[in-house]
Amino acid sequence: MKCNNIREELIAYIDGELSPMGRHAIEAHLDECSECAAECKSLENAIEWTHQVECVEPSQDWWEKLKERMYTTKHESDLLAEIRQLRESVERMGNRMEQNAQPAEIKEVMTLEEVSAYLQIDLESMWNLLDEIPHFQVGYEVRFKRTSVDEWIRMKETGDGSDLFHWDMSVNWLDRFSQIGR
Repeated sequence: MKCNNIREELIAYIDGELSPMGRHAIEAHLDECSECAAECKSLENAIEWTHQVECVEPSQDWWEKLKERMYTTKHESDLLAEIRQLRESVERMGNRMEQNAQPAEIKEVMTLEEVSAYLQIDLESMWNLLDEIPHFQVGYEVRFKRTSVDEWIRMKETGDGSDLFHWDMSVNWLDRFSQIGR
């Protein structure tokens, strides 16, 4: 696997969200590539650090005290400017988190997780639909062409070609042949 592909999957690897084959592929790459291994270690350290940060809850009357200070201080404009900057920073952080949660653009070739998000279904449902949605494998990972997924959606909506994208050919043919002898 290429380093770019590995780095895209590192968070899922660290969080234990990859299939056993995907984990094995990444571990094999990390054993061979010191740069990706260092990136993985850095991410693990950052995640560990975020788990150690204490969440501070403001007191019940914090907002009231803040409003009071805003109106009684000589430097009201400075305080308001700081609050405005803080609010903008929080909004930017929220936007970044939202961008990381959802792909900024829909790629032509998507991972299982991306198709799951694209279809707005959970991963378990996605795995259950795997024999129905057109896909291909790259190494140990499953990939989907966006145009094929869109065509599958169109066929589901219209009811056209219900068996066109049936992928489990061995089971399909075995079922068909077993029915011939009956």
